[in-house]
Amino acid sequence: MRFKVPEEFTEVIEQDHERRERFDSLRMGVQRAIIYPIIQIKSSDKKIEKSIFFLENLKRAQKGEETMHHVLGKDLL
Repeated sequence: MRFKVPEEFTEVIEQDHERRERFDSLRMGVQRAIIYPIIQIKSSDKKIEKSIFFLENLKRAQKGEETMHHVLGKDLL
């Protein structure tokens, strides 16, 4: 990746083996698409909230069929 992964994201992803496994299985472009919006957030608490939101949505997606649609929670609508 060409930008620094926020500490908050790293902490959240390291707390759950399944989160780490699912995130690592994604293509690099999808990984960047998840991390980039988190980088834009100023508040550390909000970065943590958004990281948890994205990663929990990712865990709910069918393995091997994860898309940004799932990560953003749009499949829940």
